Amino acid sequence: MARNRLRRRPSYWPFCRSALGSLHGQLRGGFLPAEVWGGAILSETIKVLLAEDDPNFCRYLVALLEQMNCEIAIEHNGEDAIRRAAVFQPDLALIGFVMPGLSGSATGIGLQRVLPHAKVVFISEPVSAETLASLRARGYDFRSLPAPFERSELNALVETASRK
Repeated sequence: MARNRLRRRPSYWPFCRSALGSLHGQLRGGFLPAEVWGGAILSETIKVLLAEDDPNFCRYLVALLEQMNCEIAIEHNGEDAIRRAAVFQPDLALIGFVMPGLSGSATGIGLQRVLPHAKVVFISEPVSAETLASLRARGYDFRSLPAPFERSELNALVETASRK
């Protein structure tokens, strides 16, 4: 009789199964090495300046960028981002378009004056085509990656920045 009881699944079995399924989904979603999920791991480390005022979005981007072998500097406003860029010398700058202090466009202009070789990409908020066109007409080469975006789009940006 005791032998049959031992063979039965415990009452918490359905919970364990659903929890493991959820964990498996999280692992597939980005906590495994890039070779498994198809992301890019760069052979050389590229420097990325992240200027974003939303701490949750920052943590998410940092997790993705670290998986791609990026060295990351984080600032939460435009003035500090420009100061850090002069010292850090990033290859790629990911900046929020709406931040406290300087606007995203003013931060981008300041970054391209300090570092003409760095690629500047506006993230998080959609930037209108007219705004980008007016900035390009003034000689600034900015891109936009509005959230939510696919991981493959971020991979492509990082790979492009690594080619210099």
